[in-house]
Amino acid sequence: MKAYEGLAASPGIAIGQAWIFRPQTPNIDTRTISEDEVKNEYRAFRNAQAKVDAHLEGLYNRVLEKQGEHEAAIFESHRELLADEELDNDIQALIRDERKTATAAVKEYLDQVAATMRNLEDEYLRERAAEFEDLQNNLLLALNGLPFASLASAPPDSIIFAEDLTPSETAQLDIEKVRGFVLEHGGLTSHVAILARNLGMPAVMGMRNIMNEVRSGITALLDGDTGKLILDPGWRAVFQKDKPDDDAQATRAEEERTLPEFRKGETGEHT
Repeated sequence: MKAYEGLAASPGIAIGQAWIFRPQTPNIDTRTISEDEVKNEYRAFRNAQAKVDAHLEGLYNRVLEKQGEHEAAIFESHRELLADEELDNDIQALIRDERKTATAAVKEYLDQVAATMRNLEDEYLRERAAEFEDLQNNLLLALNGLPFASLASAPPDSIIFAEDLTPSETAQLDIEKVRGFVLEHGGLTSHVAILARNLGMPAVMGMRNIMNEVRSGITALLDGDTGKLILDPGWRAVFQKDKPDDDAQATRAEEERTLPEFRKGETGEHT
């Protein structure tokens, strides 16, 4: 049994199986292109732009149907960012004038925008930097011919572990299967924290290095009220989470009465 603590972002207690989400990393072509390649690279960007727009439209419609207009609005905002004339002009200039590939131009431009957002004093605006990073990731996936990432394949009774999650990745979440979230990054105003609170799911953010500690399929006990996480809890911890107000003597008596089979097979807490 191992215990960890992060930022309590959404209240509630959940127990489930850890499911680790590691999205594919798009390739960035950093070579300098020739003048003859400029048109093809810009065309590749425009094709990726159209593909991402269609993807975002689909996400908007799905979330609108499942969760409502307020939750779906973020994808309409992403489509507006994608269609922004300044974005198009600046990426085109990077390709044409600095002879960057489409992937390198997308990364450089949106890295700069996200960095600017993260340096703002307002916490809400700082968190919006994640929207530009989400847009960047979708464009890079499209440019690489890779599928768009999602949580659709999360198994039943899962607690999702990830470094971070974007709106696009969580949009296809099956809320009947997922019990909670544990993220290395993010804060109280992050997209996932807000989503978890809206769905009534416990969530803990800012749990540094947890991706190196957890393994897929292990039992996880998550407390979104305190920000605590227990990996591979013994049966006593699981039992006690359902009886938080009992004193120790009453809990031991209940164990003796209702859980004899566990006593026979349990020699102590897991380590």
